[in-house]
Amino acid sequence: MEKQNDSLINIISKSELEKAKNTQLYLIPKTFELKSNKANIIEGILSEIQEYPEFELHYYNEANIYDDSNKIEYEKTGDNKFEFEYIPKENSANQEIKVVVIYKVNNSKINLFGITNAPVK
Repeated sequence: MEKQNDSLINIISKSELEKAKNTQLYLIPKTFELKSNKANIIEGILSEIQEYPEFELHYYNEANIYDDSNKIEYEKTGDNKFEFEYIPKENSANQEIKVVVIYKVNNSKINLFGITNAPVK
């Protein structure tokens, strides 16, 4: 029994080590501009790198509605990364970019909604 416990602890330790090795750190300022000589809040996010199933990518509107006319062509740039081109239609102080990742797995549909914004010059 003691050998089994030691073996299980070893497996868990190796699993935790692999998880740590496969993690990315994102640092995101809480404000768009940092203030000189003042404390600025920076958020850190740890994200495990893993291969995700195939998905569709769409723009969505204020009511969280999307359809095939809003489908986005994207390029996978890693197991958990992708890129797409975005062309703002108008000049504005701030442009919201709203996308949804759609997984279709085992007759289920999973939607992951994301939003970011950036100034347009």
